[in-house]
Amino acid sequence: MIAIETLIRKCGQDVVYATHQGRRVTPRNAYLADAVTFAPMSVVHTVECAPVGMRPFYEHDHHRQGDVGYDAPAEQAPKASALGQVVSALACIYDPDIPGSPLLTLDWVEGYEVKTGDITFNGEWVVGTYCVPSLIVPRDLVVTAACDHNLAGAWAGRVPGVTRMHVADFRARTSAKDEATYEYDFRTACIALERAPLIALGKAHVRDMREHTVPELPDAACYQGEAYLAKVSDRDGRCKIVLGGATTPKDVIAFRDHWAPRAMLSDIYAMPDRGIAGGYL
Repeated sequence: MIAIETLIRKCGQDVVYATHQGRRVTPRNAYLADAVTFAPMSVVHTVECAPVGMRPFYEHDHHRQGDVGYDAPAEQAPKASALGQVVSALACIYDPDIPGSPLLTLDWVEGYEVKTGDITFNGEWVVGTYCVPSLIVPRDLVVTAACDHNLAGAWAGRVPGVTRMHVADFRARTSAKDEATYEYDFRTACIALERAPLIALGKAHVRDMREHTVPELPDAACYQGEAYLAKVSDRDGRCKIVLGGATTPKDVIAFRDHWAPRAMLSDIYAMPDRGIAGGYL
């Protein structure tokens, strides 16, 4: 979300935070956001939120069933992620003849036509505009989108143009920790995974990390090709069990249809093509 906000502001567009009962939303209440009033003729885009009673012109999201990028695989991450959808929207109003035009700071590339607003890969990820054949999407944005949409797929090299080295460098640079601390925690998580017991998840087995709090667990698991179960807390304090790491669609389906119901989890969610699943205690 930080990358999205930074890009929007850099492109000269206004940002308004969604709120719930007067406070900035969390992932749990983002789709119950307070009603918002905008000036007449405003073109409103929502990003991973839904103000009550409001129909925006455009919605950019990949979390809910029916969202543009909801079940898109890792190979489509740069266009399916909310960040990619925002890049596409900004490209549709790009005009190099207008000072301060959105995406003017991005290098543009000639050579082949891309449909306006479409993001595609042909050696590099590019987005089509009305005014020029296409614009290169900066690698940092591509890697950010890849990691946000499908972290395991990004680590596994399934996103075209994104290597494991790109992901490792990006995750270390954008961590809230200094790089030395991140690398130490990463190595510690790798060791913890190797020592963790296995638990049956259908016909497959995953690492049981529910009794451990291990920083950088998702990165370490994806790097080592391990899937795991872990207990985490939402920002509002609600506890849940998540299936993470290098999962397969069969792992996610087994969690959703068998393991989670037997564990009496509630509000179970699962996205097989993105390797994401969880349920609340």
